[in-house]
Amino acid sequence: MATDTRARIMDRSLELFARQGVAGTTVVEIEEAAGLSPGSGSFYRHFTNKEAVLAAVVEREVARAAAERETRIGTPERLEVTYRRTFDELVRLQPLIEIVAREGRQRPGLLEPLQRILAEGGARAESTLLAERMERGEVAEEDAEALAAIAMLALVGHHLAENFFGAPIGADRERFVETLARMVRGHAF
Repeated sequence: MATDTRARIMDRSLELFARQGVAGTTVVEIEEAAGLSPGSGSFYRHFTNKEAVLAAVVEREVARAAAERETRIGTPERLEVTYRRTFDELVRLQPLIEIVAREGRQRPGLLEPLQRILAEGGARAESTLLAERMERGEVAEEDAEALAAIAMLALVGHHLAENFFGAPIGADRERFVETLARMVRGHAF
């Protein structure tokens, strides 16, 4: 039961921190959102302070994203499916991305885990998948690492632009996925 309460506190903290910031969220608000008696101090049975719950939330979300990515390695799928899954992962990580965007300057350590999972981990996983595709002759480019970095940065960039500005340059997500997949396969031109 305590782990259920802890998970609820983490879930609600993630939502509140993304919307209001860490400083703008009170422990009483977290307790209320998590279904605890507001002002009862129940939060403190599970976490010492807001920084502790923030660290636990970041760790949990990064671990979830890494586990999801690991299940995809070695699973042959069309590039379009891979890229749609990457977008789904980015959507799931959006609250964490918002927290890092809001809190990153005051808490530089927040950026590192997200960078590790999105940039380094994403590019590494994508590189592995592209190398497999190259061996099967599905992708013309020979530099899997560079191509993976380009694809990952394009996906993350599109996601961020979509969330902050609307669909970039009129290219909705589906058209973007299809075009990126063609480019990666070497059939764009």
